[in-house]
Amino acid sequence: MPTGCSKITKIVLPAIRRTISLELSESGFNQTEIAKALGLAQAAVSKYLSGNCSESIIKLSDEIRSEGLAKGIIASIKSGKDRKEIDDEIDNLCAVLAARSA
Repeated sequence: MPTGCSKITKIVLPAIRRTISLELSESGFNQTEIAKALGLAQAAVSKYLSGNCSESIIKLSDEIRSEGLAKGIIASIKSGKDRKEIDDEIDNLCAVLAARSA
C-alpha cells in the first residue's frame, strides 16, 4: 500500500472524489456537471461511478459515505460555491483522512 503523499494522491483524494461523485449523481447531477464541479474529466467521473477503481479507493469511499464526512462539500457544491472554496474543503478533508490513517 502507498504511504505519505503517494497514498494521498492514489487513494485518499480519489476516494473523496468518488464519494462526492456518487452522492451528486444520486442527487440528480449528470456526469458533466459533476466533472465541472470537481475539475475532472467526465471519463474520471464515469470511472468513479462505475466502481472501476481499486478496492482501497472503494473501501475508503464507503467509509467516507457511511461517516458523512463529505456532506459539507456536497452541500457547498449544491449551493453553488466556487471551485476554489470547494477545492479548499476537499484539501481539508484530505488532510484529516491522511492524518487519521497515518
